[in-house]
Amino acid sequence: MIAKVWTAKFGVKSSDKITIEIAKTSTSLPRISLLGIPASEAIASKERVLTACRQAGIRFPHAKITINLHSQAKIAKSSGLEFAIAVGLMQIHDLIPKDKYQVLGGLSLDGNIEPVEGHYSALQSLAENSKLPVWVSPTYLPVDCQAAWSRNLRIVNDITEFLACATGKQKPTKFSFGGYELMSPKYEQLPQMVSPGLANCLQLVLSGGHHCLLLGAPGVGKTHAKLILSALMPALSPASALQRQLTLNISNWSPGNQRLMAPAPSITRTALLGSQHQRGLIDSLTLSILFLDELPSWRRECLASLRPLLDPDRLSAQLEKNDYALSDEESNNNFCCVATANPCPCGFWGLPQCQCTPADVERYLQRFSGALRDRFDITWRVSDLDSQLFKHEDWQNYYQAILSARQRQRERIKNGFPTYARLYSWPQLRSLAPKKLIKYWERQKRQISWRKLLQQARVACTIADLQNDQLDQSHYELAGMYVQNSSK
Repeated sequence: MIAKVWTAKFGVKSSDKITIEIAKTSTSLPRISLLGIPASEAIASKERVLTACRQAGIRFPHAKITINLHSQAKIAKSSGLEFAIAVGLMQIHDLIPKDKYQVLGGLSLDGNIEPVEGHYSALQSLAENSKLPVWVSPTYLPVDCQAAWSRNLRIVNDITEFLACATGKQKPTKFSFGGYELMSPKYEQLPQMVSPGLANCLQLVLSGGHHCLLLGAPGVGKTHAKLILSALMPALSPASALQRQLTLNISNWSPGNQRLMAPAPSITRTALLGSQHQRGLIDSLTLSILFLDELPSWRRECLASLRPLLDPDRLSAQLEKNDYALSDEESNNNFCCVATANPCPCGFWGLPQCQCTPADVERYLQRFSGALRDRFDITWRVSDLDSQLFKHEDWQNYYQAILSARQRQRERIKNGFPTYARLYSWPQLRSLAPKKLIKYWERQKRQISWRKLLQQARVACTIADLQNDQLDQSHYELAGMYVQNSSK
C-alpha cells in the first residue's frame, strides 16, 4: 500500500507541489528510508519526525518504510517537510483514515507545528491550486486572503491535535485573520536642518516611486535622505503588503517589514542578484526602496546589472502584456532606487577647493555610465546653503501630502494603472493629461529625448497628485527642474 501527502516549500515554483509517497513492506528488516533529498538531510528529518511523534505519544510499529519526496524542482532541504512526513507515517500505519491530505509546517521536537520558511508563498501554492483542505500551523494573514484561502484552511497546533481532528474526535480550530495596522511615521528620527530641494525630491520618491540620484559635496546632507525615507515611508495597502509578503523568505506576517534596503558598496553581484541556489537582495525589494550610498564606489558588475532593473519602460511593457499581474521575475523590478554620489573624486566640483582635473572627473563619472544615470528620473544637486529649519508640523504636512498622492494612485489601479506613477505608460499619461498638454508634449518630442519626456511626464503626474490637482502644463514645467537637472 502507498500513502500520499502533498505539501509545498519556499523556493519551489507556485505551480509545483511536493508529493510525499510512503510505502510499507512488512517482510523486511524495520527501518525508514528517505529518498529525494541529500543523505544528511534525510537522517536529520527522520530523527526529528520520530522524536516529535514519541513526545506526542504516537508510536509506530516496526516495519520497512520507504518515503519518496518528489517535485519538479530540486529539494535541497527538508526542514519544512516534517509535518507532511509524520502525516504520511500515521496514514500508512492506519492511525488516521486513508484520505488525501495537504499539510504545511515543520515539527519541533515536542510535536508542535511551526511555520516553514517562506510560509505565505507555500500556503498560497496549496490553498489556491487545489480543492483539498490545507492543514497548517497557527498563523496570521491580512483580510485580503479571507475569500480565497479561509475555506481551505484547517488550523492545528501540534501533531496530537491533528491526530484527534483527522479521526473525528475533535474539530479543527477556526481560522482567524489579523487586522491591518498602519505604521505611524517616526518624526523623532528626522533631521531638523534640511534643504527644501532635498525634501521635495524625497517626497516625489515616496509618492511616485521614482528613481533618484543625489549629487553633492561631502557633508551637505546627502545621508539625511536615508533617515527621511525610513521615517516618512507610507504604509502599504493590505493588497500590496500581501504581494510583498509572498516574495519574502520569512514566516511571520508583518506589514511593517523592513522596506529600506541599504547594502554595502562591497556587495557582490551574486549577493545582489542571487543565483540558482540562493536568493539575492533583489528578491526582497518588491514595493520597497534600494538605497545606494556612494554609487561610484560600487563594483562595476553590480552597476551593470542594475541598469536593466532600473528601466521602468521594461516593467511597463511587461505589466501591459500580463494585464498588470506581476510574476515573480517582474516583481523584482517593482521597487525604487535612491543613490548618492559625489560630483567628482574629491566631492567639491565647481568650488575653489576642488583640485580635480577634467580627466579625473571623467574617469570618476565613468564608474556609473550615462546609460545608468539616464535610468534615474530625478537628479538633484544637494547643497547646504539653502538649509531650513523643519519643524514637526512641516514634516506632518509632507507626510499627509504623500498619503494623499499614494491614495490617488491606488485608486487608479482599479482602472488598470500600475502601482506607482513611475511605471505609467505613454497612453496612460495621455489619458490623464488635457488636450493642451498633449499638444505641448508633441512639440517637446523634437527638443528632448523620448526617455526624458516620459520621465518628466511621470514626475509631473506625481507633482499633480501631491498638489491634489489635475495634471497640466505647469506641473510638467515644474517637473523639468528635477528631470532636466541631470544634463547639467
